[in-house]
Amino acid sequence: MKAGTLVNHLEMRFVYAGLYFQSKCYMLLFRFAMFLVIPHLNSQVKQVEEYMAYRKLPREMRQRITEYFEHRYQGKFFDEEVILGELSEKLREVR
Repeated sequence: MKAGTLVNHLEMRFVYAGLYFQSKCYMLLFRFAMFLVIPHLNSQVKQVEEYMAYRKLPREMRQRITEYFEHRYQGKFFDEEVILGELSEKLREVR
């Protein structure tokens, strides 16, 4: 085995380790962001529910407003395109 080949294999391992570490960092950053964003949005929905109760809106109207929020966000409180735009090409391929 040539010395140059060993260096190339070692470099490749460092590159792969770096990519792995980078992907884990993005994952942790994404989780942290979700822990900050989701409670905020849940509190906004809670405020809307409290307002509807305060105004004594009819049950049907409250149901329609709740369905609107469920449809509007569909369990997704983030802009996937913006997040993917921040990622490297390799990380975008993982999805």
